[in-house]
Amino acid sequence: ETKGISLSTINNELTNLQPQSKIIMRDRCQPESQVTLNQYLYYRVDKSRIFAGKNILNKYKVLLNEISSHFKIQPRFIIAIMGMESSYGKNQGKVKTINAIATLAYDRRRSSFYKNQLFAALKIIDNQLVKSENFVGSWGGAVGMTQMIPTTFLESAYDWDGNGIDIWNSYPDAFASIANYLTK
Repeated sequence: ETKGISLSTINNELTNLQPQSKIIMRDRCQPESQVTLNQYLYYRVDKSRIFAGKNILNKYKVLLNEISSHFKIQPRFIIAIMGMESSYGKNQGKVKTINAIATLAYDRRRSSFYKNQLFAALKIIDNQLVKSENFVGSWGGAVGMTQMIPTTFLESAYDWDGNGIDIWNSYPDAFASIANYLTK
């Protein structure tokens, strides 16, 4: 079953894919699952991240207030999520999303979860929301400054600036997408 996805997209995206052992290894050794909450906070919520967050809050104050008013989400929460997820856009990943999630769908550990992500990713490409070559992110299939997985992208990604959804390069879209996600 194609779930409404064109055969052209399926063939273009899934032909000649091979499971990536490096992705499976990273899934098995996630550092977050091996540290305490205090250790996690110590290493992830450092002074430089807090300083950068305050700068982003200040730089985009007007925009964040508009988005905050629209979604009824405080700017500090939008910035905090972006800071934790991608270090304000600096760490978005460079792995082709289809490769990452197809590998994780193939692996038995979380196969059904990642099969849903794979169909969502194919739908994103098929609906031309993101070009295949630009659809990159983490080894786990999370994308953009927001680090949304494909199902969340379909549910919550938001085109704030009116020129197509771009959570990789557009702070307005990334901020609005996080706020939209938090409303759900």
